Amino acid sequence: MTDESEVAETTDESEGLVFDDLPKVVPVTINRTSGVAQYELREMNGEGLAKWMQILAGRAKRDKKGRPDVARSDFTKFMSSLLALCLWDKQTNAPVSKDVIDKWPSSIQTRLFAEARKMNGLDDEDGDSKNG
Repeated sequence: MTDESEVAETTDESEGLVFDDLPKVVPVTINRTSGVAQYELREMNGEGLAKWMQILAGRAKRDKKGRPDVARSDFTKFMSSLLALCLWDKQTNAPVSKDVIDKWPSSIQTRLFAEARKMNGLDDEDGDSKNG
């Protein structure tokens, strides 16, 4: 993907925080056996972000002491849940469904997921997901 997905923000203390209110968009092309498919990976708005946070909260399982229990957490359609909020079919201008995304190779899902996290400011604080 491109560096165009970086947040347009400055932190110069004399200017305060300055943002552009246009959502970031990254073109996506997938070469399929049936032809080329064109998509757009779009930055979520506040409603989309709230849906993603709700999805995360519903997946989290905790042990008896309230600590996260990864072994019991549900990762079914995890990547496609975020991508379905961010990936749009250019031809129909409709979001791509989780069922469609889940049929794609994991290499496509993983790369798009990493880009969606980055574009929406969902990267881990330690920068761990920037390696994707």
